[in-house]
Amino acid sequence: MTPVIPAKGAPAPLPSLPPASPSKPSDPAAPSVGSSSYVALNGGNGSAFKTKADLLAALSDARLFGSALKDYEAAKDGKYLRVNLALDAIRSAISGDGKSAAAVQRISMWLSDSTLLQDTAVAHVARVNLVKALKQAPKDPAIDESVKAILEALQKNYSSASAPKEAAPAEAPKSLSAQLEDANLFGEHFKAYNEKRSKEYAAVTLALNEIRGIATGKTKDTDIAKLRIEKWLGDSTLLVDKVPTQARINLIKALGAATSTPGIAAVLAALKADYSKSGSKAEAAPPPAEDKPKVEKSGSTYRTRPKAKLKDKREDTIQTFQNNMNPVIRRVFERYLKNDGGALTTEMMVTVNQATGEISAIDFSNVKTSAGEGNLQSFFGEVANALRRSFRFKESALDNAGLNFIKVPIKFVVQ
Repeated sequence: MTPVIPAKGAPAPLPSLPPASPSKPSDPAAPSVGSSSYVALNGGNGSAFKTKADLLAALSDARLFGSALKDYEAAKDGKYLRVNLALDAIRSAISGDGKSAAAVQRISMWLSDSTLLQDTAVAHVARVNLVKALKQAPKDPAIDESVKAILEALQKNYSSASAPKEAAPAEAPKSLSAQLEDANLFGEHFKAYNEKRSKEYAAVTLALNEIRGIATGKTKDTDIAKLRIEKWLGDSTLLVDKVPTQARINLIKALGAATSTPGIAAVLAALKADYSKSGSKAEAAPPPAEDKPKVEKSGSTYRTRPKAKLKDKREDTIQTFQNNMNPVIRRVFERYLKNDGGALTTEMMVTVNQATGEISAIDFSNVKTSAGEGNLQSFFGEVANALRRSFRFKESALDNAGLNFIKVPIKFVVQ
């Protein structure tokens, strides 16, 4: 064979290899389309390189691409990015700085791309020269296993019918409930929020509890949710605080991508409203006067006078009230006190007007809780409103005194 003498300044060619045996079948990796332009991958044997350094020199871009080097370098960060990453991983594995598993993965990503797989002018040239060079690797326990694994990956059949698929994302899209978890809403600011969730960020916490209830369908009372959002965003300090602002942005993103419901639409509208000082929402944050319960404290007793809209029908009795009041109160407890104190015991005295069947007042006494005074009064007021909306007593359920008193002990703890 006549030796090839490189032109001055040109990269030295790889050591000459004997021609492949004519009887040996062509490599399966070579596509049938335009196969005559492909160089067989099964040529070359022996141990032409004496050291690992010699092998690494043969794995340089100039040696691998030859006359196609200019085309490769022009697109190594674009069209040939996967080739570029694979070559870096191969060199890293051979040098000992990286792992062969990473190189195999990069090779798979390169050769599973049908465009690169059939690129005879550039990518396939590098593939052929990689195989030739690695088949002549020196015997070295430090690299033998890596060379074997990389060669297997390079010579594997990556035809379109059997090409390995690129790994799917490790994490499936989160459900709406998962997206609304505190850690996902606040992201890098979660720790800052969590430290102040029951103090400076209490209004945010209460609003988020309402929003989750609406988004997951556990509650349909959008009025309370909107009031909570307006209390949060109507606070000029919270409005510009980067911690709750991050949650607001992620709420809008998650709810905007969710299946729309009247409740979600109402919450989105409240979150997107203009709460700047020049906007109207900052002034409209307080609830309507007619719906705001009055709460008075006398000693250790809290008297509430609910103002919520009456239930349409008079159909309740003392028994139905005692059987069904706990779920109503529990929902309010979850919104107001779950994150502020954690437990509550009290005695509730309900006053019912005989003429209308409505709950006209509720007294809470012997209160035991570590909840803050502001949240506690809000809790009692909303319990009164919730019970007024949910129960209206039959005339036959009351005595003839004009007023009926129902005394009920209450105890709630976080579950």
